[in-house]
Amino acid sequence: MQLASNPQTGKGVVAGIVSLDMPISQTGPFRSMVEKLLVLPEYRNMGVAKRLMTKLEEVALGAGRPLILLDTVTGSPAELVYPKLGYTFVGVIPDYGISPKDGSLGGATLFYMDLRRGNQE
Repeated sequence: MQLASNPQTGKGVVAGIVSLDMPISQTGPFRSMVEKLLVLPEYRNMGVAKRLMTKLEEVALGAGRPLILLDTVTGSPAELVYPKLGYTFVGVIPDYGISPKDGSLGGATLFYMDLRRGNQE
């Protein structure tokens, strides 16, 4: 969770959140997944996503989960964020998820980072 000050009220607000999943796996006990990264529109392009993901990476590494996988909606602004943070593009899965806006199927763009290798794949 990233806190920021609301310029109108001066009170603290949650500007963004990120969630890390560390599923139990015999074949991949070193893997983790970003389940969700959300930043309020008025706090975007202010480094909130970077701070959240940096902390998430620290937690993943500390838990012995250095391989981080994630997906985002193809064509969304978030698709541009992850490469800037050092994540490697894997590919697109068409018709992967249902849009909460209109129920249509949309693609998912996949990324990963391997903290053991500095993401120099």
